[in-house]
Amino acid sequence: MLRLLPAGSVRAAVMASIRPAQREALGSVCAAAGVPLLAQPRRDDAEHGTFVRSLERLEPDLILVDSYSMLLAPEVLAVARRDALNVHGALLPAYRGANPTQWALLNDARETGVTIHVMSAEFDAGDVVAERRVPIRFDDTWVDIHGRIAEATEALLAEQLPGILAGAYERHPQDPALARHFRRRTPDDGWIDWDAGVLAIYNLVRALVAPNPGAMYRDGEETVVLDRYLTISEVAALKYGRAGRRSLGGLVPLADGGNERVALAVEGGGCVAVEDIDWDRRRARLTDDVAAARSFAEEQLGLSLAS
Repeated sequence: MLRLLPAGSVRAAVMASIRPAQREALGSVCAAAGVPLLAQPRRDDAEHGTFVRSLERLEPDLILVDSYSMLLAPEVLAVARRDALNVHGALLPAYRGANPTQWALLNDARETGVTIHVMSAEFDAGDVVAERRVPIRFDDTWVDIHGRIAEATEALLAEQLPGILAGAYERHPQDPALARHFRRRTPDDGWIDWDAGVLAIYNLVRALVAPNPGAMYRDGEETVVLDRYLTISEVAALKYGRAGRRSLGGLVPLADGGNERVALAVEGGGCVAVEDIDWDRRRARLTDDVAAARSFAEEQLGLSLAS
C-alpha cells in the first residue's frame, strides 16, 4: 500500500499492539518510506485516549487498512474526515471475520477474492467499494490462494486508489441476508474427525499446511501432524488405513491415485476405481458399478457419477 500511494500523502502508519512481533519489519518499511509508525493500544488501555488524540492531530482525510488484526473503535473511525476503508482478503458479505481463506477451503468454495469496503462499527459490514475475484483450484493449498489474493490485492489497489484519494468512488451496501461471519480459528481446530468425509478431511489438510500448524490426529500416544499437501487418494488411504481405522465394505483405497483417479483394492483380489474425475463439476465415473465404491464416490468425495 505504501508503494502505491503518492509520496508525501501518508501522515502515519499504525500497527496493532497485539502483534508486537511485527514491529521490527513494519518499522523498517516505514523508516524507508519516511513515515512515522504508531501503535494502537487496546481500547481498555490507559494509553488509548492519547493514541486517539495523536491521530486527531494528524487530521487525516482517509484511514486505509490492510491485513489488520484489531477492531477500530468509533472514535478512531471518526478521525478520518471522509472515510475509513479496509482491504479484506475475501468476498463480502459471504466471508466476514477471521481466517477467510481457511474457511473458504473448509466450505469447499470454488472462489474467493479481495474486497475494499468502508469500515463500520461491526467487522467487515460496511459498504463495498470494489472487489476482485480469484479462483480456488482443487489442488490449491491456502498458501497458493494467499499468493493469488496478494496479486489481486495489489492490482485492485493500483486500480482503485487514485479514485479513492480523489474521493471519486461508489459504495454499495452489503446484503445482510447473505452475510456470514466466521470466528478466528485456533490450532485445536486442526484435529481430524475421521468420521468426516474424505473430501472434508482433504480440505482441512490443505487449509492448514505449513507454515500453519497442520492437521492432526493421534496414533496411540503420538500426535501425528499433517502439515504438507496430500492428494485425495492419500487422504482416503489414511482414513481407511491405520490412521483412521474406518471400514469401506471390503474395499481399500490406494494412496497412489492422485486427484484424478482414486483406486480401491478389492479384498481377495481385483480393483475398482473412481476415475475421469472432474473436480470443477464434481463429476466422475466408476470402472465397475460396485455398491460400496458408488457410496464412497458420492458420500466421501461428494461426486456425481455418470450413468
